[in-house]
Amino acid sequence: MSEQIQGNTIRLRREFVDFSGAAYDPTNATLKLYDTQKVQIGETITVGAGHKVATGVYEVEVTLPTGYDMIVYEFSGTDPRGKADVERKPMETPWAE
Repeated sequence: MSEQIQGNTIRLRREFVDFSGAAYDPTNATLKLYDTQKVQIGETITVGAGHKVATGVYEVEVTLPTGYDMIVYEFSGTDPRGKADVERKPMETPWAE
C-alpha cells in the first residue's frame, strides 16, 4: 500500500474467504469509504472482474479524500450461501507535510 496521505492514490485489498478459510468470489461486491461519523464519502465503487487478482482476492485503487484525518473503508459482497460478508477497517490519512 502506498503512503496513506490525503490526496494520494492507494490500492486497497480484500480477500474473501469462508469460515473454513477457502477463498471465494463474491457477488455484488462493493467498496465504500466513510468518515468517523459513519457518513459515506464519495460514491460506492462496484468491485468486479477488473479488480480481481486471484480467486477471492480483489484490489481497488482509490484516491484518498482530503479533509479527513481518519477514514473507514468497507469491502462487502455476498457469499456463496447468499449471506452478506462485510469487512471494515480504519485508516489514518494525515495531510502531507
